[in-house]
Amino acid sequence: MLNYLPRTLQPKAKAALHEIWMAETRSDAQRAFDQFITSFGAKYPKAIERLSKDRTKLLAFYDFPAEHRIHLRTSNTIESAFHRAPPHRPDQGLPDRATECFP
Repeated sequence: MLNYLPRTLQPKAKAALHEIWMAETRSDAQRAFDQFITSFGAKYPKAIERLSKDRTKLLAFYDFPAEHRIHLRTSNTIESAFHRAPPHRPDQGLPDRATECFP
């Protein structure tokens, strides 16, 4: 969707989309959505068309209880089910099987 906007406006549009995504309630999200449409709709109708056609699907996130939304906001399935796992550090290397399995 951001590809339909000029690069100079993309950070502003991304921040406005973030307001929709991080809204506390569905009504706040709808208000932010409408604000996005009024801000960018006149000059960039293709971008608004892409966003508006899936409005109900995009706001379906707010059908879930607020306690569950923190887990739904991430796209990583492991992180969404569990808390953040520490990243693998390449400098740690792999354990030596002989010393790890048989001390």
